[in-house]
Amino acid sequence: MVNHRIPTSSSKETVAGIQVLRAFAVLVVTICHAQFEASRIGDLPGAMPSATVTGLAAFGVQLFFVISGFVMVYATEPLFGTRPGPFVFLERRLARIVPLYWIVTTFYLALTLLFTKFDKAYPASFVIASYLFIPAARPDGIIEPLVGQGWSLNFEMLFYVVFAVTVFWSRRMSATIVTVILLGSVAIGEVFRSQLPFVVMVWTSPILLYFVFGIWIGLVYRQGWRLTPVQGLTLIACGCVLLGVEFYWAPQSFFAGLAVWCIPPLFVVGASLPRLSLKGPFWSAVMVIGAASYALYLFHAVPIRTLFFFARWTGLDIGRAPLAYVSVSVIIAIALAIAIHYLIERPLLKALRWRGPEKTRQPYVDGFDKSAVISTPDLLARSVEERA
Repeated sequence: MVNHRIPTSSSKETVAGIQVLRAFAVLVVTICHAQFEASRIGDLPGAMPSATVTGLAAFGVQLFFVISGFVMVYATEPLFGTRPGPFVFLERRLARIVPLYWIVTTFYLALTLLFTKFDKAYPASFVIASYLFIPAARPDGIIEPLVGQGWSLNFEMLFYVVFAVTVFWSRRMSATIVTVILLGSVAIGEVFRSQLPFVVMVWTSPILLYFVFGIWIGLVYRQGWRLTPVQGLTLIACGCVLLGVEFYWAPQSFFAGLAVWCIPPLFVVGASLPRLSLKGPFWSAVMVIGAASYALYLFHAVPIRTLFFFARWTGLDIGRAPLAYVSVSVIIAIALAIAIHYLIERPLLKALRWRGPEKTRQPYVDGFDKSAVISTPDLLARSVEERA
């Protein structure tokens, strides 16, 4: 495979493929959760095999982690080697992650307090841990915060803290130090897992290695290495083939284990390193979903469960068409997430930047500059430009 290296002096680069991957990852998670809720709440037949649903949902989160590693290297470029860099980095990450997560956590908590039919009671320590991104076990023993899908944010926040500490150094040194820390943490977890405190045991999970993959893909991108579109699409096709290997042809085998680790990086390399031309109404719509991916990830369970309870209340037999239920619930979840993104998430981000443009202005926005959305509708352009 031939690599093409280009100069890196210009900051104007297009990585809209990462935005598309965001949309793809969150849609995978949303569809799988809709399928899971149909089976869990309604005991309905599945539109997909349960093993496939579980594996695809895990793949979606792994893909998010690789994307996160890439974006942190790409978007932090102006901060590397600067004295205020770590503090500005953490400020932006907290502003980006915390408000919306606290809103949905408070919403879930209010439901459990107001409606006794949910039959859920959480100790104060668990609720506090959920707000502070600290791993904790629910009363039923499952290691998830109050908002179930928030378990991945516990790892994200750990990654942000580790990354922030290294922003004092150059880009390459930062990537190296973060890699050593995460690899060391995973090694400690593998060797001493049974002897570690619960929180440390969770935070030394091998899943941290997906951040490492993303960091080095981002570093390669920043160094100027590029692939042709054909090479990138070939890598993505290989990832798709390995998905089939993992789920159908080689379950519980060496090949399945290899696929688990190779698939997300293949997708990210294939989408980021080529200069893909993603123009037109379809790609604009996909990138809008990518812009609202965080809102969709946090809130998708609300319309999925609401639609099911509405169907049961009205007497609709959704068991006769589980695929229709999954499809409609996902469409509603997407619409809700886009509304939340424009009506709540973006205004919150603007409000949290009140301290002035000189400190908070960011030339790269979650890995995208203006060139990444050129020729797209104004609504999309504003959305991408204002993401932090």
